[in-house]
Amino acid sequence: MLLLSFVTLSTPALAAERRCGTVTAVELSDPPSGGTVSIEGRTYRVGGLGRNVHLPAATELRVGVVACALGDFRLLADGFTDLFNGSVGVLRDGARAGDAIALCGTLHNLDAPTVTNNEGLASLVDEIWFLSGTPGPNNLSPQATIGGNVCLSGAVAVSQTTRNLLIRWSLVPNPAATPAPSPTSTPAASAPAVGPGPVHQCGTFVSYRPPTSTRLGELVIGGTTYPASWEGSTGPAGSTPHNFNQVIASGVTPGSQVCLDGTVVFSQTAGGILTDFTVSLALTASPVATTSPLGSALPSASPLSSAVAVASPSQLPSTGTDATWAVVLLAAAMLVGLITFALRRRSAHAV
Repeated sequence: MLLLSFVTLSTPALAAERRCGTVTAVELSDPPSGGTVSIEGRTYRVGGLGRNVHLPAATELRVGVVACALGDFRLLADGFTDLFNGSVGVLRDGARAGDAIALCGTLHNLDAPTVTNNEGLASLVDEIWFLSGTPGPNNLSPQATIGGNVCLSGAVAVSQTTRNLLIRWSLVPNPAATPAPSPTSTPAASAPAVGPGPVHQCGTFVSYRPPTSTRLGELVIGGTTYPASWEGSTGPAGSTPHNFNQVIASGVTPGSQVCLDGTVVFSQTAGGILTDFTVSLALTASPVATTSPLGSALPSASPLSSAVAVASPSQLPSTGTDATWAVVLLAAAMLVGLITFALRRRSAHAV
């Protein structure tokens, strides 16, 4: 043990780098104790105590898939190349040029693009995504750190067997991890439909992982997770299967207020799953008329109502009206008194 520690520590560490290609062999029967992964015929020792390496699930890391190992590669005295302080990620199968992707989870590794290297690489959850430096704009948040809960979104510009390249990408902290208080003007998210049939739900867009031919996709809106199917038939028995139409509208990013409209069908293995659907930005609520506590609408400020208000004595200010009528009544009383007094004197002279 002492000799191994001495050899490990005394061996110069290579700079952090990436090694990508097709997986040709996997020996990980006991991941906690470590094992080996061969990429393009070169074997690397991964996992185990002291190496600090994240590995995908055994169902994902298998012979034939395209994977990238990122981290510090060290050639030890026993002839093995060990991977330290890094991760192994798998290329997503089924991504197509023009697709919009949004994925949230743990950021295991990041090799950001630079002036001299226009193509970076992010290892997020169990997947790898190549990041283009140009064209932009691209957004790499300083708070998006390795080991943190982040969201990656962007557009697939190139989809090949060896890489998926994102442009106009954004890597930011996951807004769902530390939700901000919702503004009072934001309508509450509607409840998702229960059971098979049409579904309509509005809320915060969290993430979307497109389905592949071997794995269901996943759409997360608010606190609801929907499995998404790759292909199938919604017609009569015997209908030809087809790829479902699944659309994430332009401008939708993690944290956006969105609405989902689609169809849920029942699966005996996965329960309710989405087939065709569209996720679009939620419309901003229009202002509603202000009402008084008693429910009556406030007076209109139109010119017609103003004119009516001036012409109607009942709508004049109460203070001025009271004073005016008091003067009029007093003058009338004095006039009646004078007339009465004059009539009485004339009657007296006549007698």
